[in-house]
Amino acid sequence: MTTEQTSVELTAEEMANLWFIPQMPGGKVVSEEVQASLEAKGIATNVREDGKRWLTLFGDAVRRGAVKVTVKG
Repeated sequence: MTTEQTSVELTAEEMANLWFIPQMPGGKVVSEEVQASLEAKGIATNVREDGKRWLTLFGDAVRRGAVKVTVKG
């Protein structure tokens, strides 16, 4: 997936958790399943050296509303 992509389909759970990546101490815990799903869609990185997943440029565009999101489920 690239930043040129103009739309993406997310589950309601993925969309709700998008705002909590990267996870911060004391913050909401995002399940590994959701994080892996966001990674597979090109929205989150793999686990980095600091032990966290971060948003990709595409993921940042999704979160900012620059990419059309269709929520399923």
